[in-house]
Amino acid sequence: CRVDVLAIFSVSLVLYLLLGQETLYRNDGHNILERLNAGVVFSDRHPLALPIMRLACWVLDLIHTMPLHRALTIVSAIGTATGVALTYLAALTLGIDRRRSILTAALVGSTFPVMLFATLVEYHGLFFAFSQLAFLCCCRWILKPGWKWTVLVALSAQLTTFVHSSGAFLSLLLGCWFVASTHKNLSWKRSCGHAFAVIAIHIAILLLSVPILGAFGLWGGTLLTTDYRGFGMVIGVLENLDTLPQILWSEFVLPFSPSILLFALLASQKKHRSLVLLMLVAAAPYIAIAVLMLKDTEHGAYLIPLSAPIAIALVRSYRPVLLYGVVVLCLGVTTAFILDRDVLGPEYRRFAKGVLAASDH
Repeated sequence: CRVDVLAIFSVSLVLYLLLGQETLYRNDGHNILERLNAGVVFSDRHPLALPIMRLACWVLDLIHTMPLHRALTIVSAIGTATGVALTYLAALTLGIDRRRSILTAALVGSTFPVMLFATLVEYHGLFFAFSQLAFLCCCRWILKPGWKWTVLVALSAQLTTFVHSSGAFLSLLLGCWFVASTHKNLSWKRSCGHAFAVIAIHIAILLLSVPILGAFGLWGGTLLTTDYRGFGMVIGVLENLDTLPQILWSEFVLPFSPSILLFALLASQKKHRSLVLLMLVAAAPYIAIAVLMLKDTEHGAYLIPLSAPIAIALVRSYRPVLLYGVVVLCLGVTTAFILDRDVLGPEYRRFAKGVLAASDH
């Protein structure tokens, strides 16, 4: 098991490092570099992310001096590779055999948004590691439903929220996965009761954390504290419903294809119908926030935590040969996209030199 974990981590890390991009991604990449260059580790909505990045970059600099953007790309790769290895452990925890657990990790590690954000200066590579730690705790919770693991799952969900505020919805996803996995053994009532307990504990910690950390200037809030508040968020979503088809396509269907299409086909079988419906429930808040906030595609960044439950469902339902084909297809398409996108790197360098030259006059 330890050898497998190390091998999966190492292979994933090497792949992501080889594909590491020089091109910065949207505003986040620039903002992260600007803040860390200025010695700022405060992030208004992701309080743990910048301190972890700063510490990791300091350690990497002790090993080998490198530009900050390269060190941060390595941090994203390490975070994502860690998440892929944790996915393997989660699959083993659920009783999936070794070969299929490796296949589960391969499916997740080759998913388009997972690969893309492993190669960028962004929050989501680091976030992925913590979301998969929470998912592993959830899989242990499935085997031993009780207050100990209920609290640990809620705490791991909140820890993930500290790394990226989209983790505010993670307890709903974990709760839905728990219900889908246990309702036959525990009954719907008991399964839903456990799930509601995790969500309630997570919300309670979240509501306490924002004002307490905010009082010390350490946290400005989460995705939930946007310009829209309470029912205003619902109204905001309804006002932007015309963007829903595009959001579903660009954030849900396209980034997670073909896995998401195979997953949707499971709804044709009665035994899998509840799982598919519960995962749609889990995805709904992320899609709503995307409708509310996104003006351009984020390539499925907010929905990354869905990749592990989907992969496990596929491994349990389809022949391995088909799923290995999915892995190869995803690796090919995503690699081509990354390489094509990163040709802008020289343009970024020329632009930066031009700005520096202009600032000297």
